[in-house]
Amino acid sequence: MKKAAILLLVLSCGSTSAAESTISSVYKADTGEVSGETVRYYQTLDSPCIFIQILKPGSKGKAFFTKEFCSVFGKSFRDGYASVALDDARFIDDTLDLTLKLTPLELIDDEFFKCSVTVRNEEIVEPVCLKVDASHANVH
Repeated sequence: MKKAAILLLVLSCGSTSAAESTISSVYKADTGEVSGETVRYYQTLDSPCIFIQILKPGSKGKAFFTKEFCSVFGKSFRDGYASVALDDARFIDDTLDLTLKLTPLELIDDEFFKCSVTVRNEEIVEPVCLKVDASHANVH
């Protein structure tokens, strides 16, 4: 609950209408440390993308770098999949590890990916993803 309250406070920076829109549509988020930087990720109801940000120290939650993670192996989350679910996210050993469950547009089984996000030179490096089978996805 404390993280949710902090998240709402952090996302409320900026113009009122944009902040209200962002806050009301965020459904999954967390903040942690990656390579000495404070990193926040969030996903909203109005976008299948995962937004990953490096927060500016002392700025009350303002991000100085944002990366939109919107595809895996060249296939867009926006039009390449019927649904995109961020099933798990953990800050572990200087990385942000994400587990994705992607439902293809075709009538085939869901696809699972484990992706690692790192920070280098104060920038978020493109996530490195591996396709895994459902038994290795640790889906909740």
